[in-house]
Amino acid sequence: LDSLAKTMISLYPTNEHVYHLLMKIKKAKLAEEEQRQLAKRLSPGNPAPLFSLPDKNDSLISLDKFKGKYVLLHFWATWSPTSAKELRMLKIFHATYAQRGVAFISIAFDYDKNMWEKVIDSEKLNWVQLCDFKYIDSPIAKLYGIKKIPQYYLIDPQGIIVNKSNKLDEIGNELYKIFFKNVKSSALGDSIQL
Repeated sequence: LDSLAKTMISLYPTNEHVYHLLMKIKKAKLAEEEQRQLAKRLSPGNPAPLFSLPDKNDSLISLDKFKGKYVLLHFWATWSPTSAKELRMLKIFHATYAQRGVAFISIAFDYDKNMWEKVIDSEKLNWVQLCDFKYIDSPIAKLYGIKKIPQYYLIDPQGIIVNKSNKLDEIGNELYKIFFKNVKSSALGDSIQL
C-alpha cells in the first residue's frame, strides 16, 4: 500500500482523494500497530494490567488486592449463550482450585444490574463478581483486549500473565499442571460436589 500511495501522490499531487487515501492508510497502520502492542503487552510473561471495578455492593475491587495468589479472570456476559454454557465447568474449576488458593474474578459486560444479579444468584456464582454496566464499552474490555467472550486470563501470584484463552479447557489444563503435576491420582479425591 505504501508504494501505491507514493505512486498516486506522484501522479496526482493535487488530488484530495489521494490525500484521503493516504490518511486512511496511516490510520490503518496506527491501528495495526496498536493491536500488535496490545497483543505483546497481554501475552504470557507480562504483568497483568491493574484495574478496579465495582462488585454487587458497589464496592471497588482492585486486581492488586489479590497479589500473592493465582487469579483466574473470567470475562463474560449474562446475554452470551457461550458464557452461560461454560458456567457449569467454571463452577467445577472453582470447587477444585479455590480451596487451593486460586482467586476467581468474573467480569461481566452487562448493562442491566438486575439481570446480572439474578444470574449470579440463580447460578450460585459465589466468587468475586464485577461489572461497571458499560456493556462492551467498558474500559476493561480495551485494557484486556477482549474481542469475544468468554475470555480467560490466568495470572500468577506475582501478577504475571501465565495464560490467556477463550477456551476454559486450556486454562484448566494450565491449572492442573500448576497444582497437580506431582500429585498421585489417589490424592485427588473421588468427586467434586457442586
